[in-house]
Amino acid sequence: MTSPSAPRARITCVLPGLVWPQALPDSPFTADELPGLRALLGRHPALFSTARPFGNWLASQFGTDRLPIAALRRLGEDDTPDIPPDEDGQWLCADPISLNFMRNAFLATGPDALEIRAEEARALVAALNEELGDAGRFEAVSPARWYLRTSAPVAARFCTLEDVAGRPVALFPPKGERARDWARVGNEAQVILHNHPVNQPRLDARQPALNAIWLWGESDVEAQTQLTAPADTLVGNDPLLRGLARRSRALWLDEATARSPAHGKHGHTWWLDDRLYRAALSREIDGWAAALRALDAGLLQPLWQSLQDGRIAALDLIAPSERSLLEVRAVRTPGWQFWHSFKRPMTVTALTQLLQNP
Repeated sequence: MTSPSAPRARITCVLPGLVWPQALPDSPFTADELPGLRALLGRHPALFSTARPFGNWLASQFGTDRLPIAALRRLGEDDTPDIPPDEDGQWLCADPISLNFMRNAFLATGPDALEIRAEEARALVAALNEELGDAGRFEAVSPARWYLRTSAPVAARFCTLEDVAGRPVALFPPKGERARDWARVGNEAQVILHNHPVNQPRLDARQPALNAIWLWGESDVEAQTQLTAPADTLVGNDPLLRGLARRSRALWLDEATARSPAHGKHGHTWWLDDRLYRAALSREIDGWAAALRALDAGLLQPLWQSLQDGRIAALDLIAPSERSLLEVRAVRTPGWQFWHSFKRPMTVTALTQLLQNP
């Protein structure tokens, strides 16, 4: 047991995508599942406030209005020791998507739902570099994360992949000085990828074609470039978080290295997990439910137990989404306030109602 005078951790658990973006017709969980989340939400009030899309909310946590997502995410990749700040304006995410004609419009399916193989990514990026060398240099750092290091400043604004996933792409054109140039690059990339022989085996196997890229994540020259980390330690596997840690000079740990959710018990630790977010973007309800089960067992239950045991002093749960911002603050109650222990965990039915469009 931790002594009363010993400093204890404050943990902020950030779970974008925890609030499902649509109504759930039935509960995907059985009555005894998700005990960690049910205990946390049943014993502490959940506050909903104005919708904060994840990217906007994340920027605010680091003290700015907009983040140069592409440069920061590239900075967080394993093969990147550093990217000079003055090159922020010359990076774009060029993530692979699948365009399908539905309901009189082309709808985008994001990379996490496409099961892209490494050899497919290499072949497609090689074709883009051969045909679109004037735009810059394309890179496939992972099958689902592609980049474009542009040959000139971007000078345009793009909608995020979060904005466009599952929606008509015609509603989200680039804007700004070089908008036409980038629209041309996107259109030419679509032709190159659509005609590439990589796609025929995918179509034969009834897999979505890898027939387009989505350019996004530009820097904003007017945005504040000095970033301030919201915690002493940032934990997570997202390369964007690692890039943010490098730029803000915070300690970063991946989940395997951190091992315990109560890591950093002498300070404030941010624990960010984006598995729910990726599933929500793809509207994959089964994947979302499976990810939430895994998060409850591997993260939320240990955190709740650490709070009860006094190993951590406070636990914040924050879930930004396009529908709402969900926040829960749990503070360990002194033992003499025994009434607190009588509050029951939330039922799965009530939890299901909470974790959808409120």
